[in-house]
Amino acid sequence: MKRHSATLKQLLSASVVALAISASANAALIDFGDLGVAAGTQLTPGTGISVNSRGYTYAPGPNNSSGFNDLHIDNGFFGAWNGTAAGGSHDDAILTSIGGGSFSISSFDFASVTGGERPFRVTGNLFGGGQIFASFTPDGISDDIGPLVDFETFSFGAGWDNLLSVTWDHTGGVQGIFFIDNILVYANTVPEPATLGLLGLALAGLGFSRRR
Repeated sequence: MKRHSATLKQLLSASVVALAISASANAALIDFGDLGVAAGTQLTPGTGISVNSRGYTYAPGPNNSSGFNDLHIDNGFFGAWNGTAAGGSHDDAILTSIGGGSFSISSFDFASVTGGERPFRVTGNLFGGGQIFASFTPDGISDDIGPLVDFETFSFGAGWDNLLSVTWDHTGGVQGIFFIDNILVYANTVPEPATLGLLGLALAGLGFSRRR
């Protein structure tokens, strides 16, 4: 009986580990580094044009109150800088998965240019309908390229999963330009049949041993 119990525990442990590995394999850190923007330069795709990074599309949103509805993939040429490339926008920006799959979001880094830091809102459009919202207030430190640490890390709470898109809205004229970097996301995928089989076998065995 003890031998069977140990085997079942091993199966359950293996299935849990396999699920954890599967989840971590679906993680992506969107840092725009794969776009090849050299230090001291920026990529300005143009009005209404998006970029693809780490399997996700980063695009200017529909809110064009500033009249500059474009992106700035900046690596220390203009605006807040953390030593690497970041995705900038004047009013709002939208993140979606290439291919339209759902995903979860955990955190992101944020900064804005001098005089432009203000509270902003993030909206998630949920798979199957509905929305989720979060508001953030930056610390106001925005010295553009300089010795201060401009970027802050903001984290989401529960419920930010099964998303079709995420929108950052930081409306407010030319000086409202903001930058997003290091977006931590997870693709929502169905576990492999082998992993589910391990988990099912272990749970069934535990149930059988309890009945005995």
